[in-house]
Amino acid sequence: MGQAKQKRAGQCRCRSGKTAGECCYGPNGWFKNPAVINLAEAGETSSHEKCYLRAEGTCSDKISREHLVSESVLKVLAEKEVEITGLPFLKGEKKRLGFGALTTNKLCRAHNSALSPLDSAGAFFFSAVQTCGTTVAGESQHFLLSGHDLERWMFRTFAAMAVSGNFAVDGVSLQRSTYEELPFASLLQKPEEWKPPLGLYFTRRLNTKFGRKDEFQLAPLMSTITNDLIGIHVDIQGLWIGLIGAPHDIRDTIFKDAIYRPGQFIFRMGRCEHTIVLSWQDGFKHGEITLTLEP
Repeated sequence: MGQAKQKRAGQCRCRSGKTAGECCYGPNGWFKNPAVINLAEAGETSSHEKCYLRAEGTCSDKISREHLVSESVLKVLAEKEVEITGLPFLKGEKKRLGFGALTTNKLCRAHNSALSPLDSAGAFFFSAVQTCGTTVAGESQHFLLSGHDLERWMFRTFAAMAVSGNFAVDGVSLQRSTYEELPFASLLQKPEEWKPPLGLYFTRRLNTKFGRKDEFQLAPLMSTITNDLIGIHVDIQGLWIGLIGAPHDIRDTIFKDAIYRPGQFIFRMGRCEHTIVLSWQDGFKHGEITLTLEP
């Protein structure tokens, strides 16, 4: 059997349970389509005053206890609680908190459910990083997901933190004026609306040493010109990744030398070489990032 036929017959790298030929492997190689998010078809017809997506007019009458960071992502890191700092109510302290303490009430149940594919994408990426960063023997591991889904998952986290007042600088919660004009619904639904400089950035240099850590860090990114909230900077188990969610010149940010929308992470771990491929449908070329095991 030829190499292409073997790939088509094997399990898909997106872990859907289907064969690659039935799922994400085609004539042009591996490609994962972005999830379809349609808030206009959430199944409801009202506007809940507490839901930050209420302008869509498809709210349910119940508000959800939305997690600031997706619960499925938190469960990759820990069983019941995580160590966290930086939230305004912690007043500079670091504490271990249960997942239930990291929730807000700024999204209705219908819209929270409609965004669940993005939660799955975030959890898949976390889990892939964990596997690639700890497997130093045996077969190489390969993962595939839509870069647009990971990007929108980060924006979902950005939105939840912003509208709930849980972004803080020097312990002071950011004011609503720093984000109130951002088109949350449009960017959550439409990958094509993400035009540079908006998008995902890798903020560590190529061929960097990688030491996976069981932690999650998130910080707001502010404009040095207007002091507006324009994005987030996230440490995902030792990988520093950033997101710009508002139009802004990146030359005055930490992203000025960063890599925009990487296409592949290569983990050289002991005798293994693992890959995480991000699919993009934006017409740009997307480079590889190689990480080696930190002794």
